Amino acid sequence: MASDNCSVPVVVTSKASGSVFSLGTTTVVATATDAAGNTQSCSFTVTVKDAGAPVITLNGQTIEMWPPNHTYRTISVTDLVASASDLCDPGVSINSVVIAKVTSDEPENSGGDGNTTNDIVIASNCKSVQLRSERMGGSNGRVYTITFKVTDASGNMATATAQVTVPHSQNGSPAINDGPSYTVVSGCP
Repeated sequence: MASDNCSVPVVVTSKASGSVFSLGTTTVVATATDAAGNTQSCSFTVTVKDAGAPVITLNGQTIEMWPPNHTYRTISVTDLVASASDLCDPGVSINSVVIAKVTSDEPENSGGDGNTTNDIVIASNCKSVQLRSERMGGSNGRVYTITFKVTDASGNMATATAQVTVPHSQNGSPAINDGPSYTVVSGCP
């Protein structure tokens, strides 16, 4: 607020009222001028922080692997993720999404699953994962849960999960997720 003994001063700021501020800190200078031409200035800072997380949009698909022949199938980020975006960081896109971890609701190696290991192999760039098409013979099918992650330039992070299943049989009964039995975590930030 500006005041003067003789007249009502006119106040002008270096950023007009209603201006949009970009991320970071901006110094605003306010200058008051009275009718005699006397001026006085002061300044203040406005800091805008990006506190909003980015968004991952999945395509709504659940991939079903059949037959359970113990072979690998490569699942890419783009097989299950439709897009990624951020209100403040235009650089966030589907190319920013990585696989953070993958879980299986069945043990890695148990009776009736082909006696194999390394059922989950996340690529070094975290853009794809190899999943073994197998399930335990006496179970209700295997459910792999893939956790996708995206981080914006301000360090805000979002995750989303999608599933890949290996049903027990092809009779129309879907695999049932019994919760994580083992997890493989990627090395990507």
